[in-house]
Amino acid sequence: MQSQTQLSLIQKVRLSLRVSAVVLYFLSGAIFALYFIVRRALSRGSYSPSGVTHLWAVGFCKVMGLRIHRYGEPTTATCMMVSNHVSWIDIAVFAASTRVHFLSKIEVRSWPLIGWLAEVAGTLFIKRGGNNAGSVIDDLRNFMQEGNSILMFPEGTTTQGLTVRRFHSKLFIAAIQAGVPVQPMTILYECDGTLNYDAAFVGDDDMLSHLIRYLRRPGGRVHLMAHSAIPTYPDSSTAEITRLASAAVNAGHAQLIAGLEKPPGPPPEIIKGKRGRFQ
Repeated sequence: MQSQTQLSLIQKVRLSLRVSAVVLYFLSGAIFALYFIVRRALSRGSYSPSGVTHLWAVGFCKVMGLRIHRYGEPTTATCMMVSNHVSWIDIAVFAASTRVHFLSKIEVRSWPLIGWLAEVAGTLFIKRGGNNAGSVIDDLRNFMQEGNSILMFPEGTTTQGLTVRRFHSKLFIAAIQAGVPVQPMTILYECDGTLNYDAAFVGDDDMLSHLIRYLRRPGGRVHLMAHSAIPTYPDSSTAEITRLASAAVNAGHAQLIAGLEKPPGPPPEIIKGKRGRFQ
């Protein structure tokens, strides 16, 4: 009994240290942001945030104890990158693996620290809902025509990682109008040889609770699969581009699930009714 109590205490101390390290590193993002602001001022606006963002994200994944396993190579051309969506951690994984900007709802810009870091990192903020689709498409098209690759999650929400939801097609038209390819990507989290449900950030979960739950099981891995880029042309069908992208992501997901040592068990119940969610 005593040894079990001591082990439990050791685990609690270790978890507290890991959570503290991640939180402190996250706060260090302010230093990276200030570095970028200075460099950009000295270069009169020509310095890109992608290098700083990439460096910070690589460090963040290491502090999280997250090992990234890559399959295939993302295109180096300007593109619209699309992926299934599991967690807020996805952003760090993609930033550590590719040089891409992110698409976020405009409300994120007002969040303390997070909104500022996202803006400095070159995030494109959009106002979703209502009759605003045309404006969002215009913003996306112009952003990519300026040579910026953008990542979006066409499912429109996060999942537990067991399946891939239907892709919404509306924003794919921006890639067609910009004349850039669509790069499908598949992401899957693993721990102890099976699907890591603790990585999923769904329902009304809050960020701190999710972080503690994720860090309680060390040794996590994330699989990131790049699929062949889909070319677009002025007469391309939005529905067809969406279908091809969805098929590629689903095929990659099935391949990654099949490659796990142990088949996934039933997903846990989704948390509902809590406040404080960051998405």
